[in-house]
This record gives sequence, structure tokens and C-alpha cells, in this order.
Amino acid sequence: MDYGFNIPNRGPLADPESIATIAGRAENLGYAILAVPDHIVMPVMTAKMLATIDALSGGRVTVGCGAGWMREEFEAIGAPPFDERGQVTDEYIRVFRELWSADEPHFDGDYARFANIGFLPKLVQKPHPPIWTGGESGPALRRAGLLADGWYPIGGNPRHPLDTPERY
Repeated sequence: MDYGFNIPNRGPLADPESIATIAGRAENLGYAILAVPDHIVMPVMTAKMLATIDALSGGRVTVGCGAGWMREEFEAIGAPPFDERGQVTDEYIRVFRELWSADEPHFDGDYARFANIGFLPKLVQKPHPPIWTGGESGPALRRAGLLADGWYPIGGNPRHPLDTPERY
């Protein structure tokens, strides 16, 4: 089993020097995972940033994806509708896989469309970095089983996952 923790993304320890110190110490202590939490993403831009990090880190990126829980975040940036976040998450994972694995990526979905684009740098990890999903709802567990390489339990819901009414 690998252990890890979230890197600070706000507050007094969220500066580059502190993060580098924390990351170095974590590696020396044997931690395998340093998570960089973020919320709303734009899939093509995020896929590019993750590919760059994968290349610069020598293939040490693991991607965590969740459908989200805060309606206000979706509304604030004009993202696809909050109530469709499960379908959007599924499609964005497919977008990542296409961009990372195809020599000439193209995609025609409900939330993302592209063709005739280049995508560099190439990934170190083949066919792509591991993709882990989180969430405890039935649809979130389905996503982990069908689209992801792993499941990241995020906690917070004491009920059994299949008893939740959420449809994302």
C-alpha cells in the first residue's frame, strides 16, 4: 500500500519554496503520493498541463478525478451544468485518454470537441498516467470500475455507497 497526502494549495505553505521542502521531505520519508488538489478543470488545457508534469517528473504523475460537489463553482465559471457533472466527468476522462494516446487526437462528444490538433509533449507513462477517481455514490463507483485505473476514497459520507441518492 502506498501512502500520501495533499500538497497545500492555499495558505502560508502554498508558496513554491514551502511546497518543494514539503515534497522533498515526504519523498525522504517514503511517501509515494503527493496530491495537488484542484477543482474545476478545462479538459484539454488540464490534459496538456498533466502531460507536461508527467514529462518533467519522469513519469511520476497520477491523475485524480471527481465529479465535484459545489454547484457554485460550476456556475461561477460557466462550466457545463452542475446536474450533468457525472456525464461531464466521464467524458473528460475519455478526452484525457484520447489526447494522451492518439497520434492525431480527435473527439466529438457532448461537452468537448476537437480535431486536427497537435498534442505535445508526449507522455513518459504509457499509454497514459494512472487515472484514479473518487466519490462514494453508485455512479462514482461505476466510474472507478469502468473508466479509471484506481479508486481514491475521499470519505465524508458515512452511508453505504449504494444507498446514496446522488446521481453523478
